Amino acid sequence: MVTVGSGVRYLAGGTIFGLGWALTGACPGPLIALVGFVERVVSAAPTPGIEAVLIDTGDEPLQARFTARVILGCGQRWAEERATVEKPLASVLRKISKHAGSRPFIISRRARALQILLHRGVADGAIQRGLEQASISLSIQDIRDITALSDVCARSRQEL
Repeated sequence: MVTVGSGVRYLAGGTIFGLGWALTGACPGPLIALVGFVERVVSAAPTPGIEAVLIDTGDEPLQARFTARVILGCGQRWAEERATVEKPLASVLRKISKHAGSRPFIISRRARALQILLHRGVADGAIQRGLEQASISLSIQDIRDITALSDVCARSRQEL
Protein backbone atom coordinates (compact mmCIF):
# COMPACT_ATOMS: atom_id res chain seq x y z
CA MET A 1 0.00 0.00 0.00
CA VAL A 2 1.40 3.42 -1.00
CA THR A 3 1.03 6.31 1.37
CA VAL A 4 0.90 9.93 0.37
CA GLY A 5 3.59 10.88 2.91
CA SER A 6 6.31 8.80 1.25
CA GLY A 7 5.58 10.23 -2.19
CA VAL A 8 5.79 13.78 -0.87
CA ARG A 9 9.20 13.00 0.69
CA TYR A 10 10.56 11.71 -2.63
CA LEU A 11 9.15 14.69 -4.50
CA ALA A 12 10.58 17.18 -2.01
CA GLY A 13 13.96 15.38 -1.84
CA GLY A 14 14.23 15.14 -5.61
CA THR A 15 13.31 18.79 -6.00
CA ILE A 16 15.93 19.91 -3.46
CA PHE A 17 18.56 17.67 -5.09
CA GLY A 18 17.69 19.00 -8.56
CA LEU A 19 17.80 22.61 -7.38
CA GLY A 20 21.18 21.99 -5.74
CA TRP A 21 22.55 20.56 -8.97
CA ALA A 22 21.01 23.36 -11.05
CA LEU A 23 22.39 26.11 -8.82
CA THR A 24 25.93 24.71 -8.45
CA GLY A 25 26.37 22.90 -11.75
CA ALA A 26 27.53 19.79 -9.91
CA CYS A 27 26.15 16.92 -7.89
CA PRO A 28 25.39 18.30 -4.42
CA GLY A 29 26.47 15.11 -2.57
CA PRO A 30 30.23 15.50 -3.19
CA LEU A 31 29.92 19.25 -2.67
CA ILE A 32 28.57 18.64 0.83
CA ALA A 33 31.52 16.32 1.51
CA LEU A 34 33.89 18.99 0.14
CA VAL A 35 32.40 21.61 2.46
CA GLY A 36 33.04 19.24 5.39
CA PHE A 37 36.65 18.75 4.25
CA VAL A 38 37.20 22.49 3.88
CA GLU A 39 35.78 23.01 7.37
CA ARG A 40 38.22 20.44 8.81
CA VAL A 41 41.18 22.11 7.09
CA VAL A 42 40.11 25.60 8.21
CA SER A 43 39.64 24.51 11.82
CA ALA A 44 42.92 22.56 11.95
CA ALA A 45 46.04 23.99 13.53
CA PRO A 46 48.34 25.90 11.18
CA THR A 47 51.18 23.99 9.57
CA PRO A 48 54.30 25.29 11.33
CA GLY A 49 56.71 27.19 9.12
CA ILE A 50 55.19 26.48 5.72
CA GLU A 51 51.91 28.31 6.13
CA ALA A 52 53.48 31.50 7.50
CA VAL A 53 55.99 31.62 4.63
CA LEU A 54 53.20 31.24 2.07
CA ILE A 55 51.18 34.03 3.66
CA ASP A 56 54.29 36.25 3.75
CA THR A 57 54.80 35.66 0.01
CA GLY A 58 51.28 36.87 -0.74
CA ASP A 59 49.01 33.81 -0.55
CA GLU A 60 45.59 34.22 1.01
CA PRO A 61 45.35 32.48 4.42
CA LEU A 62 42.96 29.75 3.22
CA GLN A 63 45.06 29.11 0.10
CA ALA A 64 48.20 28.98 2.27
CA ARG A 65 46.53 26.48 4.63
CA PHE A 66 45.54 24.15 1.74
CA THR A 67 48.94 24.45 0.03
CA ALA A 68 50.75 23.74 3.29
CA ARG A 69 48.61 20.63 3.85
CA VAL A 70 49.40 19.38 0.33
CA ILE A 71 53.13 20.03 0.81
CA LEU A 72 53.10 18.24 4.17
CA GLY A 73 51.13 15.26 2.80
CA CYS A 74 53.38 14.89 -0.25
CA GLY A 75 56.48 15.14 1.91
CA GLN A 76 55.23 12.42 4.25
CA ARG A 77 54.39 10.12 1.31
CA TRP A 78 57.78 10.77 -0.30
CA ALA A 79 59.61 9.97 2.96
CA GLU A 80 57.60 6.77 3.35
CA GLU A 81 58.30 5.74 -0.26
CA ARG A 82 61.97 6.47 0.19
CA ALA A 83 62.20 4.33 3.31
CA THR A 84 60.13 1.41 2.03
CA VAL A 85 61.06 1.34 -1.66
CA GLU A 86 64.13 3.30 -2.67
CA LYS A 87 66.46 2.22 0.16
CA PRO A 88 65.79 -1.54 -0.23
CA LEU A 89 66.07 -1.21 -4.02
CA ALA A 90 69.37 0.66 -3.74
CA SER A 91 70.67 -1.97 -1.34
CA VAL A 92 69.84 -4.82 -3.73
CA LEU A 93 71.34 -2.99 -6.72
CA ARG A 94 74.55 -2.23 -4.77
CA LYS A 95 74.90 -5.91 -3.87
CA ILE A 96 74.36 -6.96 -7.49
CA SER A 97 76.99 -4.54 -8.78
CA LYS A 98 79.43 -5.47 -5.98
CA HIS A 99 79.20 -9.17 -6.86
CA ALA A 100 79.08 -8.72 -10.64
CA GLY A 101 82.13 -10.92 -11.24
CA SER A 102 81.19 -13.52 -8.64
CA ARG A 103 79.99 -17.05 -9.09
CA PRO A 104 76.58 -17.53 -10.75
CA PHE A 105 75.03 -18.76 -7.50
CA ILE A 106 75.77 -15.44 -5.78
CA ILE A 107 74.51 -13.42 -8.74
CA SER A 108 71.39 -15.58 -8.84
CA ARG A 109 70.69 -14.94 -5.17
CA ARG A 110 71.02 -11.18 -5.71
CA ALA A 111 68.84 -11.36 -8.83
CA ARG A 112 66.16 -13.17 -6.82
CA ALA A 113 66.14 -10.34 -4.29
CA LEU A 114 65.59 -7.90 -7.16
CA GLN A 115 62.88 -10.16 -8.60
CA ILE A 116 60.99 -10.00 -5.31
CA LEU A 117 60.99 -6.20 -5.39
CA LEU A 118 59.97 -6.21 -9.06
CA HIS A 119 57.22 -8.77 -8.48
CA ARG A 120 55.65 -6.65 -5.74
CA GLY A 121 55.53 -3.71 -8.14
CA VAL A 122 56.39 -1.24 -5.40
CA ALA A 123 59.74 -0.32 -6.94
CA ASP A 124 58.43 0.30 -10.47
CA GLY A 125 58.35 4.09 -10.15
CA ALA A 126 61.85 4.32 -8.71
CA ILE A 127 63.26 1.93 -11.33
CA GLN A 128 61.55 3.78 -14.17
CA ARG A 129 62.92 7.13 -12.94
CA GLY A 130 66.41 5.62 -12.73
CA LEU A 131 66.18 4.21 -16.25
CA GLU A 132 65.00 7.56 -17.61
CA GLN A 133 67.72 9.51 -15.78
CA ALA A 134 70.38 7.15 -17.15
CA SER A 135 68.84 7.38 -20.65
CA ILE A 136 68.45 3.61 -20.79
CA SER A 137 65.69 2.50 -23.12
CA LEU A 138 64.49 -0.47 -21.08
CA SER A 139 61.10 -1.01 -19.53
CA ILE A 140 60.23 -2.48 -16.14
CA GLN A 141 59.21 -5.67 -17.94
CA ASP A 142 62.64 -5.83 -19.61
CA ILE A 143 64.27 -5.65 -16.17
CA ARG A 144 61.93 -8.39 -14.91
CA ASP A 145 62.86 -10.58 -17.89
CA ILE A 146 66.60 -9.99 -17.37
CA THR A 147 66.44 -10.93 -13.68
CA ALA A 148 64.39 -14.02 -14.50
CA LEU A 149 66.93 -15.06 -17.16
CA SER A 150 69.85 -14.60 -14.79
CA ASP A 151 68.09 -16.84 -12.29
CA VAL A 152 67.47 -19.53 -14.94
CA CYS A 153 71.09 -19.33 -16.19
CA ALA A 154 72.48 -19.63 -12.67
CA ARG A 155 70.29 -22.69 -11.93
CA SER A 156 71.29 -24.41 -15.15
CA ARG A 157 75.00 -23.81 -14.38
CA GLN A 158 74.53 -25.31 -10.93
CA GLU A 159 73.01 -28.42 -12.43
CA LEU A 160 76.04 -28.90 -14.69
